[in-house]
Amino acid sequence: MKFDFYFEREKIIVEPVITGMRHKRKLRFFLDTGANITLIDSSVSAVFGFEQNSRENIVTASGKAKSHQVILPEIEVLGKTLSNFNVSVIDFPYQITLFADGLLGMDFLKQLKRLNIDFENQIIETE
Repeated sequence: MKFDFYFEREKIIVEPVITGMRHKRKLRFFLDTGANITLIDSSVSAVFGFEQNSRENIVTASGKAKSHQVILPEIEVLGKTLSNFNVSVIDFPYQITLFADGLLGMDFLKQLKRLNIDFENQIIETE
């Protein structure tokens, strides 16, 4: 399957559809192969009405951050739909929230059998 993507500040942007308790909405996420986990901004969590589970400290590219876990009832992106998917919620720096609602990390990407990124044609191909 082939999917278009676009660049924003030299980052790959994909648009997952997130289903929550109150909303089903398309969002903007950076595709981040360097991130172990998928993250969403705390403002997104509040809009969707997700309940906070455990609290923990995580290490991000910006340093340490306080986070809590939420379970997305459903996330659909790059032709893959996962139910009851755990993500971490943090307060993103302002510079990120201008461009993205979250980060799609390796915990999601490894669910794909194949991921080929064609930068020249701005297409992601999955199996």
